[in-house]
Amino acid sequence: NRGKVQTYELDTDEWTLLGEVTVDDPNAFFGWGVSLDSSGDRLAVSAYGYNLDGPTRRGLVQVFDYNGTVWNQVGNDLQGTEDREEFGYGIALSSDGSTVAIGSPRRNGVGSL
Repeated sequence: NRGKVQTYELDTDEWTLLGEVTVDDPNAFFGWGVSLDSSGDRLAVSAYGYNLDGPTRRGLVQVFDYNGTVWNQVGNDLQGTEDREEFGYGIALSSDGSTVAIGSPRRNGVGSL
């Protein structure tokens, strides 16, 4: 349930691993949602099961930039604020990578975007 995200690039007829990102929480479902900008150098990843302090499932979204070798996190962690919110169940990154939309299907018991 921990999850990880691996990115690959097609080089002629073979896929080459560019890098991977992970999270420490063993129940995070990291990689549930992934979204790339149009350049392919900015990546948003969600972990709707991420737990802050115990089994809360508040959720987490992180954004990364690829520097040609590794993925580095950009900005702060984006986290849900309510238990069982499942922040990050759905995500979408804008084509220029400057905006991320994040779904929380259980926020306040009714969901939000």
